[in-house]
Amino acid sequence: MAGISVTDILKEMSATKKDNGTYNYNRFNRKNFEKLMKAMLNDPGFTAEVAKVKNGQLDTVEKIEVSKDFRKFIRKIVEKFGVDKVESEKILHEDFTIDSVEGLYPFFAEAMYIYIEQGNRFDLLPKKDFKGSIAIKEVPKQSKTKEARNPQTKESLGSFKTTKDKHKVLVVKSSCPEWLKKREKA
Repeated sequence: MAGISVTDILKEMSATKKDNGTYNYNRFNRKNFEKLMKAMLNDPGFTAEVAKVKNGQLDTVEKIEVSKDFRKFIRKIVEKFGVDKVESEKILHEDFTIDSVEGLYPFFAEAMYIYIEQGNRFDLLPKKDFKGSIAIKEVPKQSKTKEARNPQTKESLGSFKTTKDKHKVLVVKSSCPEWLKKREKA
């Protein structure tokens, strides 16, 4: 694999953990996200573990070859363009590098937004200890009147009315997966 590895990228961009195990979350950084995608694409052996569930219980944890599958997608495009199968197979080899992921982030982000904007939930790949999805909810116009205070003197600065026009918010659905719950009579 040419370039920086997925492991190196993750070390470089991982947020610091607090003593209680939660993160001091980093802001979104498009360059880091693109570096991660590029490193993943340049490692055809990169896999993701995905939980397979049957009847609400964890059946198996399978490894899927996300990078190899994406390279197969690129291969089909190249073949449609006219490159023969022998030449297009080079895309699947480890020594073939993808030098740029320009355009991949806005394409991915907009496709996800359009999908969830239509009232659909987008499921993230389930893991052995995680299950989650995202959606969009419309919030109607609303107004609130609240008294403001000087943070230092606590003196009243008066009442202020805040109006929020109709807008959309992200809704996250994520809880303990069914296969990790145990219910016993106490």
